Amino acid sequence: MEGFEDPVRTEEGSSDPLLLADVFSVHKEDPSMEAARKLDWEQFTATLNERFRAIVEVIAQGGCLKEVGARFKVSVSAIQNNKQPLAVKLREFFGVAIRKEIGAIPRWRTNLLVHREMLACREEHQPA
Repeated sequence: MEGFEDPVRTEEGSSDPLLLADVFSVHKEDPSMEAARKLDWEQFTATLNERFRAIVEVIAQGGCLKEVGARFKVSVSAIQNNKQPLAVKLREFFGVAIRKEIGAIPRWRTNLLVHREMLACREEHQPA
């Protein structure tokens, strides 16, 4: 083998070979980024009061804000009113680009995809 674009094997019933890059490519987040994000998140939640922490936990777990209202013996609208100040705290702590960063594909993954597309275009445009 000479490079990551070399075929390792071909799956039965498929015309596309399994490439060495596919073997090493992981579709999960980089563990170091995950650990850094967890540290940042722990630091952020440490700055919150108990109600804000409860709101964040419920939202992260996909729960309902009614649960937080019941826990603190307040209405759901009172909890809803806490969402905006919480969003402000998030932006202040993580910066205004946090929403963009959360949804971004890691650069290494983008580079790999671009390289594959480039090779596919070369192969497509080579004379037969």
